[in-house]
Amino acid sequence: MLLKKGARLEVVYTGFVLEPWIADGDRVTLDGNRRPREGDLALCAVDGWGEIRRILGRAVSGGYITGLDPCPGIREVIASDGVLAVVAGRRGAGGALGRAVAAAFPFWSRWAALCYWFRKVREAPRFGGDAMASVQRKYKGQVESYTDMLSFPLGDDDLYALLVSTFPKGGSVLIAGSGAGGEAIHLARDGYRVTGFDFLQDMVRAAERNARAAACSVEFMVADMG
Repeated sequence: MLLKKGARLEVVYTGFVLEPWIADGDRVTLDGNRRPREGDLALCAVDGWGEIRRILGRAVSGGYITGLDPCPGIREVIASDGVLAVVAGRRGAGGALGRAVAAAFPFWSRWAALCYWFRKVREAPRFGGDAMASVQRKYKGQVESYTDMLSFPLGDDDLYALLVSTFPKGGSVLIAGSGAGGEAIHLARDGYRVTGFDFLQDMVRAAERNARAAACSVEFMVADMG
């Protein structure tokens, strides 16, 4: 709703599909005031989720033709009211360079797809004895990003109503994979007695620090579900 009223909002992006323009963990400013133009990267409503896509042009229906840089064969028309905001202030997210990328679609996309494939191979979790260590390395670089999301809501109203009706306030809740403490802090503020665990020591330290800053009593520990 804020975006539809013309606000600017900063979010933390996760994933590699928008590289080199937006990297995993980057903070991205979304501008809901400016109308999208060809070549822009824009936040679109897709099946109830927000997804940043490239604006490739206008459709006959009046909507926007969208695509993802590393997916040369995939295009989708999004209705005008489904394009919520444009990415602001980033190289390749619009302007002359963005228009060039859109004009070169899908030729540019073949190169982007190759880079994305190599990145997926490089970032893929290992198996066998190195499995846990590889996942820990990935999430160690995202501790700050998880902390940046502490102010995000716990979930939609229906999810919260289900939680309250199933587990009355004052009850004990155990959170597996508690990260930087976001869900735990939300629940502690609502009167639950919360314990969280994560298998990454850096996340647990961040969660403890964030809980102290929020004046919430939450117990965190290092553990895994293996």
